[in-house]
Order: sequence, then C-alpha cells, then structure tokens
Amino acid sequence: MKTIYVAGPLSGPTPDDVMKNVEFGMYYGAALIAKGWAPFVPHLFEFLDKYQADGYQDGRIPYEKWMVMDFEWIRRCDALFLIAPSPGANRELSLAETLGKPIYRCMDEVPDITSNLPLTNRIGGDYNRRERH
Repeated sequence: MKTIYVAGPLSGPTPDDVMKNVEFGMYYGAALIAKGWAPFVPHLFEFLDKYQADGYQDGRIPYEKWMVMDFEWIRRCDALFLIAPSPGANRELSLAETLGKPIYRCMDEVPDITSNLPLTNRIGGDYNRRERH
C-alpha cells in the first residue's frame, strides 16, 4: 500500500478555524483511503498537542518541533497531497518537491490504486465535489 502525506492549513485565528482545518484534513484523508492510499494526516495531532502540557511553554508543543516531525513523515511517504497553501504546508510542499515526491493538488489527480486492494477493503465517496477553503 502506498502512503501519502496530507499537507494543508492547520493554524487559525480562532479554535473554530483550527477545527475546520482539522475537518478538512480528515475529509481528504478519508478520500485518499477510498482511493487505496494510506494517508498520514498531521492535522489529527491537534488532539495530541492538547495532552502535551508538561515540559512545554504554554502547554503546547512548539511549532518548529511539529515541523521537524512532519518533515520526517514526508520523507517516509510516497507522495504528498496539498489541500491548500499555508506557511507550514508551503514548507512541506517544498521538501516533497526537493525529494522528488509526486505532488497532488486535487483528488482528480490522485491515482486510484484500489485495484491493488481486496474488495473488502474498498470504500466509496465523492470527494471531488467538496469545496476547499
């Protein structure tokens, strides 16, 4: 099974904006699963970050520490899917380009590799109609 890193905005001016970005990450992660990929969705670490209060200023893991971890996952993934640009996603995109990873910017571009999966592992959904921010 091929792996794909989901890059896109996470930060936002309000907690609601952050959660909308997490939802976009989950949405596209599910869409990639439907196409046979194993997605890495770093947006989900928003939940983990809330439980890392000890030893970090303001009870949050520092932004640059997250970026270092994200870069490691990009190195391990076969491709990158870009939801939308942001300062962090642009850095992730730059690394993926430097590493020669395939870059996809819309679901229509992502190859459907479900033919490599048993029928019982296939799920469906129309993920090309949802608007991105």
